[in-house]
Amino acid sequence: DFSSGRDVRQYFKENPETLKSLIGSVTVTDVNQATLNAYKCVSKEEFIEDHRYFDDWYDDDWSEFYIEELVALFEGQVPFQREYTDIAMDWSEVEIRNVTRIASGYEDDWARIITIFEDITDRREMETRLHQAQKMEAIGQLTGGLAHDVNNILAIISGNAELLEASLD
Repeated sequence: DFSSGRDVRQYFKENPETLKSLIGSVTVTDVNQATLNAYKCVSKEEFIEDHRYFDDWYDDDWSEFYIEELVALFEGQVPFQREYTDIAMDWSEVEIRNVTRIASGYEDDWARIITIFEDITDRREMETRLHQAQKMEAIGQLTGGLAHDVNNILAIISGNAELLEASLD
């Protein structure tokens, strides 16, 4: 029995084989068309077959993800949400927003967990483009301000040169 999320985290860190076994027991029962599109799968059967052996994906990076997810669900932080880069069936990268919650009626035994995979690749690309545009805008403003300052200095130098020339005449 665990009394806190910290206990959950510590237990699975000390017992990685138990975590791997737990992850290996996950079964995908259904998947929608949006998820198939995100992962570039032809059919539900292809996705379910590919995701049949979650323990094949188990490594230190993913174990941290799974532990974080279990702790959040244990502590009632529902839904658990995280964004990450995953690999589609064609080996291309896909940006995913993962939302997980315990299904209604299964809060006591966690026998059913619902996970939503949202493809956020286009959103991430747009955010990157927006960030680039904002940087270019800032550079443009900086350059314009700098040109204005240089122009002001040149005007002062020119004015002083004219005064000097007039005083020499």
